[in-house]
Amino acid sequence: MNKLKSLLPPFTYSYLLVFGLFLFATGHVLFSKYMFMDGLFYTTIARNISIGDCSLWHLKFTNTFFTEFHEHPPLAMFIESLYFDLFGYNWFVDKFYSFSTYIFTAVVIHKIWKLVNPNYAISWLIILFWLFTPVVFWAVGNNMLENTMTIFILLSVYFLLRNIINQRGYFIILAGIFIVLGFLTKGFVALFPISFFFIHFLVFRNFSIVSMILKSLLLIAACVISLLLLFLLQPQALEAMKDYVSVQVINSLNNVVTVESRFFIVKRLLSELLAVLILLAILYFFTRKKGGRLNSNKFQKKWALFFIFFGLTGVLPIMVSMKQSGYYILPSYPLLIIGIASLFIQKLYVLHLKLHDFKYFKIIGIVLFSLGLTYSLTSINKYGKDEKLVKDVEVISSYLKKGTIVTASETMIDDFSLHAYLYRFNFISIDCNNKFTSRFYLVNIEEPNTTELVTKYLLVPLNTKVLKLYRKK
Repeated sequence: MNKLKSLLPPFTYSYLLVFGLFLFATGHVLFSKYMFMDGLFYTTIARNISIGDCSLWHLKFTNTFFTEFHEHPPLAMFIESLYFDLFGYNWFVDKFYSFSTYIFTAVVIHKIWKLVNPNYAISWLIILFWLFTPVVFWAVGNNMLENTMTIFILLSVYFLLRNIINQRGYFIILAGIFIVLGFLTKGFVALFPISFFFIHFLVFRNFSIVSMILKSLLLIAACVISLLLLFLLQPQALEAMKDYVSVQVINSLNNVVTVESRFFIVKRLLSELLAVLILLAILYFFTRKKGGRLNSNKFQKKWALFFIFFGLTGVLPIMVSMKQSGYYILPSYPLLIIGIASLFIQKLYVLHLKLHDFKYFKIIGIVLFSLGLTYSLTSINKYGKDEKLVKDVEVISSYLKKGTIVTASETMIDDFSLHAYLYRFNFISIDCNNKFTSRFYLVNIEEPNTTELVTKYLLVPLNTKVLKLYRKK
């Protein structure tokens, strides 16, 4: 046991246990070939950047579909392209990138918790609550842009907190740079940390309103100057961001409706946090006679209120648009969970001590992490949710030459996952606007054969399950 104690730094075993549990829970999808449609878009574009098929400020999806991609800023896709540069073009590199964003995020969560709470050793419990929030849990294997944006948002918060503690102005400038990096990842939703000093002033009242305004103006200036420098050094960046605002932002506000109520995002937030609230309520019930009062002191209660209010500034502005989804507010969950957990800090510390007093706790941490990692790696050759479609795409991709353009019926124009899988595996593009013009024609297996199809094409015997490929006679 003494050898085990010196094997790793103190409390490392706690984090091994957390990530072991997380890998067990997500392993079946983490490195499987399935990916949510949006993530497929981003990883396809990232690989295009890596191979030189498009550039940082001129993104492209396929040769026939979104040949100019202006739906999002490019930074996350550019960073992922560096992973392809480093690790090659195997399909699971994108999953590795998505997972690595969670490792970086966990590290920053620990750093933030350590700044504001004396019992920083219990940050592993905060990370546990964050990881097992359902939408966070879901996003790990799906390569969402919010995964990358969360890192930049939390880094900006970390440096703003450093400014509160050390009163160094350059921390505000660093925070502004990271806010801009978040903006270049997902757009205007990354700007909510600008509210930091205003929320801090409302909760703590430990500096004047003039100081709050000056600090906020410095933060805004850091953001604006960073963007202006970027646009001066990279003029094409300005054009790319103009296209993004026109295509995505203005169009979403005016024309795109994905929810029935503007309060959808608030309801979704409450449902996502429900599991954490239940776990903390259970913890309070079983430790109500130990660890002091619920709110350990007034100072920690203020930090709780600050993080909760601050986290909500990343949620409530989304109500402006009728285009909403639960994963849009991924960067707010770490902040909200830090705030909620701060109300239970003494209870969490009691739990932490009781677990670490258990003599087999460290062994359990090592074993769980090892088994979780092994289980995740075994999913590399599995297909996940879209098994039949992905297998068909693999067969078709191996039959067709790289870069082939196949025509298809109009029913496939909105099958974004099919477009993405085909281009992801062998750079194959689908043209749904010029029927029966290419050498190959692709249809869904349930689609009836037309006279023109059977007259001009022969079925290629590939033994596919949901797709049929035809070759011109």
